[in-house]
Amino acid sequence: MDNGNLERAAMVMDWLGNVAGVSEVVVCAGARNTPLLVAAEQNDALTCWRHFDERSAGFFALGRAQSSGDPVAVVVTSGTAVAELMPAVVEAHYSGVPLVVVAGDRPADWRGGGAPQSIEHSGIFGTYAIEADLIGGGEADFERLVGLRERWTGRGAAFVNVCFSEPLLAGELTLPDELSFEDGDEPLEDVDFGWCDALLDEIDESRVCVVVGDVDEGDRRDVAAGLAKLGLPVWAEVTSGMQAEPVLHELLIGDLVGVLSQPALCPQRVVRVGGVPNGRFWRDLEDRADIAVTCVSPTGLRGLGRTAGVTAAAGDVMAFVGYWGDRGPKVVDHDWLKRMYQVGAVLRERVAELVANFPQSEVALVAGALDQMRSADAVYLGNSLSIREAQLVCDGELSGGVFANRGANGIDGQLSSFFGCGIGRDEAWGLFGDLTTLYDFSAPWMLDQLAARSEGTRWRVVVINNGGGQIFSRLPALASMSDRARELLVNDSSNVDFAQWADLWGMRHLLVADVAGWDGQALEDAWPMLVELKPDSAQSDAFWDAYRKVSVDVHEAVAGAE
Repeated sequence: MDNGNLERAAMVMDWLGNVAGVSEVVVCAGARNTPLLVAAEQNDALTCWRHFDERSAGFFALGRAQSSGDPVAVVVTSGTAVAELMPAVVEAHYSGVPLVVVAGDRPADWRGGGAPQSIEHSGIFGTYAIEADLIGGGEADFERLVGLRERWTGRGAAFVNVCFSEPLLAGELTLPDELSFEDGDEPLEDVDFGWCDALLDEIDESRVCVVVGDVDEGDRRDVAAGLAKLGLPVWAEVTSGMQAEPVLHELLIGDLVGVLSQPALCPQRVVRVGGVPNGRFWRDLEDRADIAVTCVSPTGLRGLGRTAGVTAAAGDVMAFVGYWGDRGPKVVDHDWLKRMYQVGAVLRERVAELVANFPQSEVALVAGALDQMRSADAVYLGNSLSIREAQLVCDGELSGGVFANRGANGIDGQLSSFFGCGIGRDEAWGLFGDLTTLYDFSAPWMLDQLAARSEGTRWRVVVINNGGGQIFSRLPALASMSDRARELLVNDSSNVDFAQWADLWGMRHLLVADVAGWDGQALEDAWPMLVELKPDSAQSDAFWDAYRKVSVDVHEAVAGAE
């Protein structure tokens, strides 16, 4: 009986390769998606990875897409396997990383009946993915795929749901001409830059600060050149890679929380380019209606709950910054500029002194880890705390690609995305919290495949083992909570033996408890390695107490200087 299953599966794979721009597919074993797995393996234009865990597979695909710049597909079976991809789809939506989900489904007339492994696929991702539901086969499904590509910009998530009846492997993989997609169709690109003038015309304040979030790796040098030509103060998220650009070194400022607290330093407008930043100051802007905000990013999301005084546009960040650099700012408060540059330089010096004074603190250990990453061509920062601490101490060490999943600010799948990002690189480092690592426990399962296909890559997983959830220990609300409530908020991972976890996946283990405790010889080993940072909690607390005082003193001194 020829029900057209294999022909339909071949059509989907043809669409992925020739229209959607996909060259890599992550496949998860199942029954209902068998036709898709067979078609993917037979398609010479597609490279297949395999994974047993759909949630990790989705984030591995996100990492591959971040590193390559091209869409990556993940193929799953029916039922809750599709639901496991929701976190990755949400991340793709908010970060603008191109991800295509392809699911094998039961026949459409089974829907609503509660048959085994027959949940409702259609609409499962809601607003987070552009969907095509292939329920009939033939030209109708071909047109649905054509329509999907017209609606999907090549940013964020697309979902292709394919219904298959029994027998699953019926039909032929060959496609008739009328169901074949032309080779070489490129993903659609936003090429209309007329919005630049409209945005820049409203930026007429004399105190304008630029905030740089995540920027595509290939655009970073041109973005830095445009910002240097502009000459305004820049707060750059560590994941943007801007700290490694020499042309920006004098323009970089460190602590916008302190800047916002001083009227003499506070900007009148913040212009955000790239992804939504992780810094505390960004949340503080929710209550600062006196500060206008302009946002330019591939997604066009404003990244704030407030709407008053906020303008957001979807567009090419590199083009916008370059155009703005050529036009230049309308008016500049040069005394304010001088103060902003001064506060950035002084704060960097004082932080370096604190790191030296508290060598067993968590921030000092992170600074030591960054120093080891100087030769890395891929660095992945895997949770809010690691990003904030790296932000504080990074001083140009990270000259390679810097990656993170910060669209939805979750800890899901971080190690899986790291392994996806590092493929094809010489040296790949990831920095993660202890709970973040445990949350993606199965991610190193991919190491055998990575060793076979990414020969020569040195994998370094750095875990900050501080007892779990310590970013919540600094919440202001914690002081008013009971001991029991605090225990519920700050998770305890102190009983986890990361040496055993490393051994389970065939990784070497290195324990570092002091900034001077790095074993350079061990790091030369080509074998995958887990580096466990074990900070001293008393020194960590002392560091943060000292930093808060230093930050206040520096900002007050610069603000009050004549």
